[in-house]
Amino acid sequence: FSSPRGFSYDFINRVCGGLSYCLRRWIFSDNYALVLWNHGNGWREVMEERGLFPFKAICWDDTSGGDCLFMKEVGDALETIENDIQQVDLVGFDACLMGMAEVAYEIKDHASVMVGSEETEPGDGWPYDTILPDLTANPIMSPADLACVIVNRYGESYGAGSGTTQSAFDLANMSSLAAAISNFGNLMIGSAYKSEIATCRGNSQEYFYPWHIDLYHFADLASTGVPDATIQAAANNVKTQINNTIICEFHSSQLPNSHGAAIYFPNCPSHSLNPDYNPSVIDFAADTYWDEFLGWYCGVLPPCEGDFDNDGDVDGSDLAVFAADFGRTDCDTGPACEGDFDHDGDVDGSDLAVFAADFGRTDCPH
Repeated sequence: FSSPRGFSYDFINRVCGGLSYCLRRWIFSDNYALVLWNHGNGWREVMEERGLFPFKAICWDDTSGGDCLFMKEVGDALETIENDIQQVDLVGFDACLMGMAEVAYEIKDHASVMVGSEETEPGDGWPYDTILPDLTANPIMSPADLACVIVNRYGESYGAGSGTTQSAFDLANMSSLAAAISNFGNLMIGSAYKSEIATCRGNSQEYFYPWHIDLYHFADLASTGVPDATIQAAANNVKTQINNTIICEFHSSQLPNSHGAAIYFPNCPSHSLNPDYNPSVIDFAADTYWDEFLGWYCGVLPPCEGDFDNDGDVDGSDLAVFAADFGRTDCDTGPACEGDFDHDGDVDGSDLAVFAADFGRTDCPH
């Protein structure tokens, strides 16, 4: 069947089916890892050229019209595996640009450790010829230990002058990191020190897509460069939570200010804020104030998902439309559901939370 954006879920079914077979076949294993290999990306122009929505995605299939796995779909597959058999312990992205707070947050409830790169990866990817012998020599290593084997062997393989990164995330701490980022972003909204914030952003470590920056480096710069004690304290808390989240990391000499976790932060006005960075697309935007901060920083009002009549506010007439949709489970097969903000085929509590956040707004872009 087809996803709401027109992409096939067949690959997800194969992921779930294949993993379910493996989990049942090797049922006595203590830990399981899922490694997704191929292209990974951020919100990039090539997706727009293909006519695709700029969601975070991986595993591009150029033989099937640009089919791919969006992060929501990866999370759904992991949840299905967890519910059917057991949780995957380690999720690895042998792909470019996946070492982001937004990616880790999307899968935080369905694995314990994530491995990904802030920067692009060379075509050869991970050095499995050294990773797997380490695992076979010590098959009882923990998921965190295996993650660091991957990170360290990757660094050894490409070397200090390679322009590469790799890091391992403790997903159990992602909620704490997200809360720290949310508070940091919220405190900066409306700050009198926007020019100082802009200077910190402009000096932050960037990657292949320059709207991806190292989160720790920006927080570190803000902790001294923004003359506001509350913002400085919040920035230091972000640094603390990154240290608590990144188990191990490697970065080459060309990327000296990399610390393991990237985040989306366009350097407006040189970059524009992508309108799809919003609560209906990714959980991180739904659960933090980071998207609101970016809207303020870039001078862009956040979209109103609930402004169905496009009159600039979310009021009683919009509530009537949402109420008519609420409870529907046939959005993929029946008439379109305007209230299915997360495009999962139904209008439920998660969609209600998005609508409730918008209700009462009178500043909707239209």
